Amino acid sequence: MHEQQESLAVLDPRDDNRVPGELLIKLSANAEQSVTESIPSGTIRTAAMPAPTSLGLKALDKALAAFGVESIVKVHSPVAPQALEAGTLAFGPTPEVTADLAATYRVVFVGKEVDLDEATSKLSGLDQVIETSPNRFRFSDLVPNDPMYSLEWGLEKINCPAAWDRSTGSSTTVVAVIDTGIDLDHPDLLSQLVPGRDLVDLTGVTPATGFRWEGDFLTRDDDPQDEVGHGTHVAGTIAAATNNGVGVSGVAWSASLMPVRVLARLVRIADGYVSGSGTAVDIAAGIRWAVDHGAHIINMSLGGSQDTFVERDAVAYAIAQGVLVVAAMGNANSNLPSYPAAYPNVVAVGAIDANESRAGFSNFGPHIDVAAPGVNIRSTYWDNTYTNLSGTSMATPHVAGVAVLVRSCNPALGGAGHSRHGSAAAR
Repeated sequence: MHEQQESLAVLDPRDDNRVPGELLIKLSANAEQSVTESIPSGTIRTAAMPAPTSLGLKALDKALAAFGVESIVKVHSPVAPQALEAGTLAFGPTPEVTADLAATYRVVFVGKEVDLDEATSKLSGLDQVIETSPNRFRFSDLVPNDPMYSLEWGLEKINCPAAWDRSTGSSTTVVAVIDTGIDLDHPDLLSQLVPGRDLVDLTGVTPATGFRWEGDFLTRDDDPQDEVGHGTHVAGTIAAATNNGVGVSGVAWSASLMPVRVLARLVRIADGYVSGSGTAVDIAAGIRWAVDHGAHIINMSLGGSQDTFVERDAVAYAIAQGVLVVAAMGNANSNLPSYPAAYPNVVAVGAIDANESRAGFSNFGPHIDVAAPGVNIRSTYWDNTYTNLSGTSMATPHVAGVAVLVRSCNPALGGAGHSRHGSAAAR
């Protein structure tokens, strides 16, 4: 059994959490059609393949040049034509949703100390620009603690044994775990996995003072291996292999898991504490990738206290495609909204303890939809181990798992059809 040591939070969730020197821009429809430069999408280009520093829009290029542009890339690749067609449930992204994705750009400035407020103010005054926002760090919603229970009390609490008499889910239902990745050779998860993607791109991104990135944090690839443990723990609660004589059970143990890595390994230099951290841009890219590659449910046990339009637009795209999005409320014991949980039609999940009381760390407020077990939750962990963890991160996959069970009994249910306010009981 692996024991997670108690540790302080990486950053206060009320912190600004801006990525230094990065700004996100959404162009108007006319401006987007007038872009003359060839702008790549996705990862930041290397020195051998430099990205453009202008768009071919005179007023906007002049405003950007005043701050010194290092690179401009599109946040999203074009939406495939087949994705524009209505699906079997009459879902499909509206032209407005796809236009928002297509017109969103990530601008990296030469000087990381650039005044983003000044840049935002100047660009917002241009007719060519609809919206601007700093890129922001996001963190896994985890409250580490010493293990106290050897049993998975949460499964009993939400009536899983009774639900399993009717359904254990289906391998045709794919849950995307948008997180730190998944331990790809964990014996309790290996049989549940479908191909995933590593969308972490922290090239040139400096972490907060006193921290350092480790491991794979520079390039996007097809290897979403977990280097933290957080995503692996989330995945086990959703769909760990069951009746295999190994480890733990999952809520929906016949479902498929799609690992989508958007958070990298962040290490606190003072004591070596490891957590998951990434940016809003990579999370938006992860949402888009998961939807386009067949995810039916998205679990996001992560968040931050500031809204970003790139995440908001990506969530809207997922919802329009009939994908259910489930996200953690956060662990600040606060009624402040946490994003992406607070976006429209996202199932926002708080945490309860074994006595069905609100966990002391769990956020609350009018945007909460449901509360689920989130204290001393036993699940799979990094490096083929198991541990107990606490947090709204641990509550959220209980709800994603229940959604799999519900969907297996009623496949016609779509992402925007959830009922607000309730408990995560698999009844």
